[in-house]
Amino acid sequence: KLSLVSQSLKSSGQVSDSLNKHPLELAIVRIYDADKNWLLNSRVTDRNGQFRFLVVAGSYYVTCVKSGYQPYASQPATITRAGIITWDINLNSV
Repeated sequence: KLSLVSQSLKSSGQVSDSLNKHPLELAIVRIYDADKNWLLNSRVTDRNGQFRFLVVAGSYYVTCVKSGYQPYASQPATITRAGIITWDINLNSV
């Protein structure tokens, strides 16, 4: 799920287990420029499963990996201006 709220530059999200909805810490989340397929930044989720990125207008997608879970990749999302982007990622266990 991806949403946009204008007038800020911080993006954030939460990684959770898809079955029990518990937050997952130490998951690796990466954000890519969708047009150039370039890795822009990587973050590790905190104990609440949260992560944050700084973004400006552009097209992005995120990936997420954690041991014991299937890898995740979002669909590209185009952001027309700087904003708060919230990614909620639900990982399926293997």
